[in-house]
Amino acid sequence: MKRALAIALLARLALIPLAAGCVEAGDGPGSDAPIDMAADVVEWFEIPVDSETIVEGLEICNGEDDDENGLIDDGTGEHGELIEACSTECGEGFRSCFNGEWWPCSAPETNPDGTCSCEPGDERSCETPWGVCSAGSGGDEICDNGIDDDCDGSIDEGDCGCLDGDTKECGDDTGECRVGTQTCHSGEWGECTGQVGPMPEQCNGLDDDCDDIVDNNIDGDRYETNNECSYWERIPDAVEDGVEQAFEATLAPAGDVDWFKVHTVEGSHVCVPFTGQCCFELRLSISVTEGPTPKLCYYLDDCGTTPDGCTGPGENSVTASYSGTCSYDDGKIIYLQITEPDGEINCHEYTVRYRFVLND
Repeated sequence: MKRALAIALLARLALIPLAAGCVEAGDGPGSDAPIDMAADVVEWFEIPVDSETIVEGLEICNGEDDDENGLIDDGTGEHGELIEACSTECGEGFRSCFNGEWWPCSAPETNPDGTCSCEPGDERSCETPWGVCSAGSGGDEICDNGIDDDCDGSIDEGDCGCLDGDTKECGDDTGECRVGTQTCHSGEWGECTGQVGPMPEQCNGLDDDCDDIVDNNIDGDRYETNNECSYWERIPDAVEDGVEQAFEATLAPAGDVDWFKVHTVEGSHVCVPFTGQCCFELRLSISVTEGPTPKLCYYLDDCGTTPDGCTGPGENSVTASYSGTCSYDDGKIIYLQITEPDGEINCHEYTVRYRFVLND
């Protein structure tokens, strides 16, 4: 800045006719003695000049039109503003004049610990005077300093290398995911071993896909597509006087309907041939661990349009009952339909139990 001012002044003075003779170096403005420009003018005008010194014809940052061109504090900046070079210990930059004041220097700031790096979230900037350090705005990564120098979210990555035998964690431990271990071999990190990665989300009360949300992004339960009668899922046969059987399923996504088909199998017993038998019963119940209980309906022989029976409000059991004939095969096909009580519950797990008996 000083040299620029001196050069400008010399250029203007070169146009002024000078008288003969000279004075001792050090005489300056206000002296009546003639000046020997060849010998003394440079020394005379290279006095310290700061940003508050006004020299005719030079624009400075003071809110005035110093060069009398009709513009205030104008210069060569991007928006026509007056700018000048500046620097910090971390690099070079520039500052701009607005409203008669110099704005902060654009050079990188120095961290409180004296370094020029930063980490995402720090309230300082890698490249700009204000703001928060963000990914990609840092400098080059410095190995083994435990700092994310290049602000990309990773620490000491890239070509930092490692010492043989060193280990470090890898992967993620969000949800059902588990971190693994990398081991250094010949100065390079090996593969991540022992980690558990994300899996497709299931209706199981767990965060299978490791996105920190339980039972989301589910297209359907494990029995899909059984949301229509024609796409029923067959469950194990119900044998007369056999043990109670059970299966678990889920209603997902919201508004899902599940259809199942079960065969009843008549057992061996003494009866009068061709006489009626009453009554065969498929005893059904449905339960949930929490929340409202889904509705359970049954259809004898075919799906039909109207169920032959359903659980009522507040009920969790229903019996599919029918008559038979001695000496005939009285086994039947029974369809089960499970629906949500309000049509809005997503990933609703339930358990259905069933047992087939002859109640005569």
